[in-house]
Amino acid sequence: MLKRLSISPPLAIARLGSSDTPLECFHWGPNDDRPRGTGKTTIKPGETLVIAADGTVTSNTPMVIQFKDVDPADGTERFRPVCPFFELHGVWESNGETVEGPLTPAILHKLGLDPSQLRWTVHAGNLKPFHMTGDSDCRIEARVELQGDDVNPVELRGVSPKGSLNPLVKDGTHIPLGTVRLTKPTDDLPEFRLRFIPAKGRFYGPPELKSIWNVDIPKEQLFLNRHSTWVGFLPSSDDPRTNPGGLYAGEGIDPGASLGMVDDVCDAIISCSIPGSDIAAGFARVTVSPPDYAPDRRHLITIADALKDHTDRADVSEAGYVAAESTEVEIQDLFERILETMGLMNVDVFNNRVDVQENPATAFARGIPYKPTDHYAFPPEPSLTGESFPLTQRGRQAHRRMLSIEIIQDLIREKPGLIEQWIRPPGGNDGFFTKQMPPVMRDSSGGPLHLTRRQYELLRNWANEIRKGVEANS
Repeated sequence: MLKRLSISPPLAIARLGSSDTPLECFHWGPNDDRPRGTGKTTIKPGETLVIAADGTVTSNTPMVIQFKDVDPADGTERFRPVCPFFELHGVWESNGETVEGPLTPAILHKLGLDPSQLRWTVHAGNLKPFHMTGDSDCRIEARVELQGDDVNPVELRGVSPKGSLNPLVKDGTHIPLGTVRLTKPTDDLPEFRLRFIPAKGRFYGPPELKSIWNVDIPKEQLFLNRHSTWVGFLPSSDDPRTNPGGLYAGEGIDPGASLGMVDDVCDAIISCSIPGSDIAAGFARVTVSPPDYAPDRRHLITIADALKDHTDRADVSEAGYVAAESTEVEIQDLFERILETMGLMNVDVFNNRVDVQENPATAFARGIPYKPTDHYAFPPEPSLTGESFPLTQRGRQAHRRMLSIEIIQDLIREKPGLIEQWIRPPGGNDGFFTKQMPPVMRDSSGGPLHLTRRQYELLRNWANEIRKGVEANS
């Protein structure tokens, strides 16, 4: 008897791309730690699934990973989209035992079920205009249902809610939010899968957009309702929904007023059920993001770090946790990601930005005088240094040394307060960008970026263990 359904993975990220060919699967490999290597992460090809015209799936491991295609018609480079698969799993009783794993037609048959009884539902939405305006007529949503044995691709057509009095997406039009497709099980790959194919990364707006803003958008993408509350939306100065600035295209008569542009990103909930039964449905989520412009560079704070901060924050304070060998591996991985982040950014440009923009604005908002010498992140470098980007080069050199866990340990032994002095505590800063790490980078609210609470406490507790060892040996 089938008890419940589930979908694996429960969360996936799709990435926009205008190419018609999905990106092959790849994994992060070992660091390039050759004597003259980069010291950064490498990538290696992984098992890649390909859907044929009839919906069947084959598997191969590519020799190389190609991230972009060139359109032969105009020579334009087109990113390959990341199109995740979702696999149907279940929990069922077999010979008195509970079994959990991928479902196949053979397993369904033994359980007295048929693939045609499966119902997949995908509910996608781009709710940014609604989030900003609070007007439900600005919701953009698509909802499709797929029968378990139907492998035809289905487009996700984003429209305004039915019955809207002032819809952002007018009746008879839609914004493509992507495509979903079920696969046909085979003897080699008998599992049930759904593939989510994101949209092309296009922009849409009202017909007048070109006349008020010089943008290269095809006329057929300018069909949004000029009278929608999203067109001309102007928030109050203290509206937290629009912080940091630049979250939407705003110019025109009123500075900061929305031009009514919408992109084709979305979030979606995927579910699979068996209507008419008591079997619990399975759910998964997918979120769409822009292309990854540096796929072999990891960020110092990831979605995984944020999730662990919510679920496993307390483990770093448990007895024996920081003394475990796995903790050093975790810390070294963090410093490797820090170096890779440094490889993506121009510290000199970011430093100039916060010194002339963010820090003065913070001082003004607090009603205090702005003193550059007090609130510089890093003082401006002398003009004659012999280096084009001295802060960037110096930072990369310093962080490359940190790839050695022994060097970090030695620094903590020499400077017991190193972590507290140089690492910005979560939620504990005064709003100014300073030399504390991570420097000159903004968080989602426009303030100074900081590590997660779990990452910060892990570093502090690990440093405390090192300091205890120094005291015990002194």
